[in-house]
Amino acid sequence: DGGEALIPAKRVIPRLPRKKIEDLLRERGIDYDLTGEIARAGFGLVIGAARRRADRTQALVDDLANGVFPFSVGRRSVALVTRPLPLSRRDNGLASLRVDECPEPAVEFRMQRREANIREGITHYGSYDHDRKDIELVPVCVYEEADGMRALIERLRNGRPKYRGSERTFGARLTYRSLTTAAPGALEAECRRLIAQHPEWTGAEEWPRLFLVHCPESGHAIDDEQAPYYRIKRCLLEAGIPCQMVDTPTIRNPDYKDLNLALNIVAKCGGVPWVLPDSIPDADFFVGLSYTQSARSAGARVMGFTNVFNEYGRWEFHSGAGDTFPWEERAANYERLIADTMTRLSLPETPSICFHYSKKFSREDRDAILRGARRIRRDGVYFFVWVNRHHNVRFHDSRGEADGSLARGRYVVGAPTSSMSRRRAATRTARCSERRRRSKSMSAWRDPKARGDRHWTCGRWPARY
Repeated sequence: DGGEALIPAKRVIPRLPRKKIEDLLRERGIDYDLTGEIARAGFGLVIGAARRRADRTQALVDDLANGVFPFSVGRRSVALVTRPLPLSRRDNGLASLRVDECPEPAVEFRMQRREANIREGITHYGSYDHDRKDIELVPVCVYEEADGMRALIERLRNGRPKYRGSERTFGARLTYRSLTTAAPGALEAECRRLIAQHPEWTGAEEWPRLFLVHCPESGHAIDDEQAPYYRIKRCLLEAGIPCQMVDTPTIRNPDYKDLNLALNIVAKCGGVPWVLPDSIPDADFFVGLSYTQSARSAGARVMGFTNVFNEYGRWEFHSGAGDTFPWEERAANYERLIADTMTRLSLPETPSICFHYSKKFSREDRDAILRGARRIRRDGVYFFVWVNRHHNVRFHDSRGEADGSLARGRYVVGAPTSSMSRRRAATRTARCSERRRRSKSMSAWRDPKARGDRHWTCGRWPARY
């Protein structure tokens, strides 16, 4: 009506990207732990977080129902239902959604101890490969973060509650001779200098060392392939030296990140944190596809690589090229990449292969991948899986015996067909294993030319009963 209204500041949510907020804080010299505050606001640092999030969500819905709804659209009135839609093992598609369960396999850790929850298993029992090993770190960072880098390495060595340190968890002793510091624009030159001074590091087969590198995030777009982050990774990859990049928030506050960071370091240096005691049914190999795309390079797209895992979940190899190519040529590049990857595999005549992609498969991309696969094994069975991590759907389990989130291995069927729930080879790729059990949705497609004609789609979320 053209009038003015006073709104409490706590009800105003700024529509700003997180990076923009960080830039504004930095420009004004404000020392503020934005990452930590976001974690606290999302109850990421408290016990019983799922229940508190559910209560907060319900309070928000009630507030919207009273303050915003109902409103009119044309001649219709729109209201907000405040009661959550329940889940049931026998849904009718109207009053409830169907929740189903996929048994999650237990994995083996130290001394053949088994646990389905990987975080609990690695923390309590230690890694499967627990033979003592020394890993030499080569830390490189900007001048301002030198003390933070030293403290981070000590944290990785000694641990904190819920992470017992690298030696007790992985049998790995982390060492370093010296810390190399430089200005942001000179970090790549320092890495090249170190490689030139130590030619024996290049292509060392036993992976006895790893570059631990911090690059400032400011000053470069996230898709800028000329940024120090990408240039340093390419330099070390070409030299055959493992590297682990760390960002500024991790250096300044490694809480809840130390275990994953140590796990990455040990795995990149040849460690085996856990194994599957039994092979995954209906799958000979899993092929993960990854790429980067630059919005500033006139449609050019950089194909990253494929990562290949066998039926026991063990990593085999990665392949690919870093050369850019026009968007219009992506199908030919997909086809060539998949054919080259499958040529390196020891395949039966009719293999079952699951392709996992970081984006939703388009029909053209899927057809190109199938052409490449059929060039090597015409009668193979091929599955396509995409997990959507970026949506706002949240479900909770409000039963008294639960912790507020759905038990591991449960999922919600979001399509008319229920066949997906019985294909463990595909559904296990989307099980809820993150610390917060963040909601995920998953879409899967099976090649209709292989052993029948089926299309499957499945949503997978923590849920409210």
